[in-house]
Amino acid sequence: MNSFFRVADTVNRSRTFPDVQLYMIPLRPLPHRACIVPRPPVAICMGSLKRVLAIALSIASACAVSAIPCQGEEDRVLALVGGRILTMSDAGELPNGTVVIRNEKIEAVGTDIAIPEGAQVIELNGLVVTPGLIDLRSPLWMSADTLADSGSTGVLDAADSIDPYDRSWLEVAQQGVTATYTQPNSSGVLGGYGVLSRVHEGNGEADSIIVKREAGFQSSLGVGTYGQSSRGKIAEFDGLKKRLTDTKEYVEQWKKYRDYEAEEAKKKAAGADAKPAADAPAARSPSGSGEANPGEGQGRGFRRGPRGGGPPGEGPRPERPPGETPPDPKPVETKGTEAKPTDAKPAEGAASGDKAANPEKKEEPPKKPKFDTVKERLAKVLSGELPIHLEAHRGDDVNRALELAKEFSLTLVLEGLSNLGSGTQTVQQANLPIVLGPWLDGEQSDYHAHDRTKQWGTAFADYQGQLAIATFGRSARSSTDLRAHAAAAVAAGFSPLRVLQAITSVPANLAGEGSRLGKIQPGFDADLAVFAGEPLDLAAQVRMTIVAGKIVTESTTAAALAAASPIVVWETLPSSLPSTYAVRSNNVLQGDGTWQPNLLHIADGKLIDILPYESILTDVTLFDAQDCYLTPGLVTAYAELAPTSWNDRQEISDSGSVRAADVYDPLSPVVNELVAGGVLRAGHAPGSTRVLAGQMSEMRLGAENSVVQPELAELVVLSSASRNRERFPASLAGQIQMVSNTLSGTWDASPLYLPKSALAVLEKAQQDRRDSMLAGKRKTILLAQSDAELAAAIKLARQWKLSAALLAPSQLESIIPVLAAEKIGVLARSVRPSDYQWYVRDLVAASAAGISIGFTGTDPMLLRQTAADTVRAGMPPATALLSLTSAAADVVGMSQSAGRLLPGSDADFVIWNGSPLNLAARPLAIIVDGDLVDTDN
Repeated sequence: MNSFFRVADTVNRSRTFPDVQLYMIPLRPLPHRACIVPRPPVAICMGSLKRVLAIALSIASACAVSAIPCQGEEDRVLALVGGRILTMSDAGELPNGTVVIRNEKIEAVGTDIAIPEGAQVIELNGLVVTPGLIDLRSPLWMSADTLADSGSTGVLDAADSIDPYDRSWLEVAQQGVTATYTQPNSSGVLGGYGVLSRVHEGNGEADSIIVKREAGFQSSLGVGTYGQSSRGKIAEFDGLKKRLTDTKEYVEQWKKYRDYEAEEAKKKAAGADAKPAADAPAARSPSGSGEANPGEGQGRGFRRGPRGGGPPGEGPRPERPPGETPPDPKPVETKGTEAKPTDAKPAEGAASGDKAANPEKKEEPPKKPKFDTVKERLAKVLSGELPIHLEAHRGDDVNRALELAKEFSLTLVLEGLSNLGSGTQTVQQANLPIVLGPWLDGEQSDYHAHDRTKQWGTAFADYQGQLAIATFGRSARSSTDLRAHAAAAVAAGFSPLRVLQAITSVPANLAGEGSRLGKIQPGFDADLAVFAGEPLDLAAQVRMTIVAGKIVTESTTAAALAAASPIVVWETLPSSLPSTYAVRSNNVLQGDGTWQPNLLHIADGKLIDILPYESILTDVTLFDAQDCYLTPGLVTAYAELAPTSWNDRQEISDSGSVRAADVYDPLSPVVNELVAGGVLRAGHAPGSTRVLAGQMSEMRLGAENSVVQPELAELVVLSSASRNRERFPASLAGQIQMVSNTLSGTWDASPLYLPKSALAVLEKAQQDRRDSMLAGKRKTILLAQSDAELAAAIKLARQWKLSAALLAPSQLESIIPVLAAEKIGVLARSVRPSDYQWYVRDLVAASAAGISIGFTGTDPMLLRQTAADTVRAGMPPATALLSLTSAAADVVGMSQSAGRLLPGSDADFVIWNGSPLNLAARPLAIIVDGDLVDTDN
């Protein structure tokens, strides 16, 4: 080192550091607190020069990462004033509160806080402040290859695979998420270290993102062996148990060896020529081997082996080549204490090795165990220093996990738990920390039970242990949906407060940082989220996200403050309804998408009339839904409700005569799920592997007479899904030619072997469909994805003057003007975790341009999430509600009653405990043909 550091302060006051008192003198005035200035000489202090320099270097290092303001850098003070603060601490909720942030820390919280002079003041009137959200199972900062990496030997380290240049963090932060926990893929029985990371830009270095390197240890049972026989599962369990057993023996061997070393050293110190004890050695590894995590080299994905370590101030140790054993520490001299050979013979009748018979013969000293990196890691798990995050889903796998935890005294965090069955009670009694997810099916996995959210609501809504909610995503942007998963938990029966804790304070605790993250209280890191409404109402916009005291995202989208949509408690309708009755509510969805109080008169399965709320009907049973929300059944404009194998024939490209209604199963799981989620009308579609795919059909879900229009719309597929090298067409040009020939009446003869009379009937049906399409009486649904496909679809619609709608386009920005000019609607697919936010923004822009939007899909929660996402991005709530109901029906040409409450129509409606745009709401009663539908079957 060629220079010293001077410590200066504006006043003569001391600052305390470990073991040393530094006295700071004002060699020259500085307009800020303690600062290290690289200038010779010298620091005035007590203690040795070595310690002074060590302290100065540590302060300078902290200064470099803004832990201490340095010369020329003022304190950053931010005051958030007037918001409703949900502290998640003992302080509870603070209406009209203030949060003062100085640099990276929260300095003060309360309702009567003095604002420091010079602070940046932000008024938060009407907004809600919470701790930053934490996703305890997130793939953020990892590449796709890394996310697929798993293992069973424990050598992976998530911290070594962070990509600090990944820009996905921005969209995650825009949803109020400030920290994520990532670990190796759960398909491996024993992967390695997990890492807790911040959600901010950092400075291009992984260390600037990492909060805690070794925040947990990944394990799983039954995930990698899903679908295998019991033998495979038992073998997996035995393998994990053997690794833990071997590690336990390894630790015991090291302990025995250390004890022997200590005893020998003690004997030496007691000798006549004993010398003063040397300085204490460097900190030992968990096994006490004296080695501080030597490296193992690197592999693909998560890097194998830790980054090295050693005593503070030494910096990381260089990694050793793979396979090279660490050098033995300097041996302790044992001169004068070694066992000497003797000629004495064992006593008669005693074994030669019997120490009692031969007291002068000493035990063989224990051998030094061979250093093992993986066992060193697992030793931290066995000692309780690291929690083991073990994912299991079935009851038998959970029982095995609990058996391991008991045998090895593990600090266990159970994850997944989606298909417990009889194991539910076992988990409840264990009262261990649990992490539940995913709550939505945007990224489906085979081993996640489909009805898991209902099971969780029944089993864990009142769980006494720590409970966290996570996304368990597979895309880098999956954590953007953390609020949606949390809202789904509320809909399943969990209290909003418990759910908010499950994405803030509890995950902070389980990641080992509960003393600095997850709460709004003085001394904690200033990681906060500011919402324009209830945090668990997905339609509420995130106005601001603060990470480490800095505002990392601010919303620039013009979205109104979300109106309060409280979850209503109501005793639902009786299981048996009279033939004539009335239902009234203060919130009945109108034809313009607004809410008004009304009374509905139902008789013999029909909606007889819609009356003012105060109306009185004599001799009619009245059910008062009070503040509940009453809507027509939601509409999915496009949904494949039957297995594609039922109606997809790969050998032909023209199946225009196929009607989706002919392969409709009213008892199928997908239909039951839609009905249970409040979706009562669907545009049922055939498969999409042929160019002329067939006829969409309008279906009343849950109704005895389910078919409304068997030939609703013509589905034309211009995407790669309908191209086949083994048959015509094999290109986009061929697809366009085939559609054009059909519209011009020059279609190919049917490949079916039919009598001439039957062929004539078939040809007449084709002609009728063509005439309906050209006259605009029947909608043409065009499935197109790429820019070329979209251009071809628009050209066909314009050329033939079709009444058309585009199905599931991925991007709209460049074609919005032409869609508006040609009056082409859009059937928007449900959002996916991998979607960029511009997908939703495109839908908002298209709607603002006058383009009709209808949401599609077979998952009611994802339908509603898409609508809520568009509201958060700026779409008026009324418009989004119509896109879930009547507008969705109109885009594909459904009957007038679809998605509407009309006198004389079928009495199909839903009573909700909140707005459908709030994912925390759920259907309380589903009425089809005037009768209550049993959704438990």
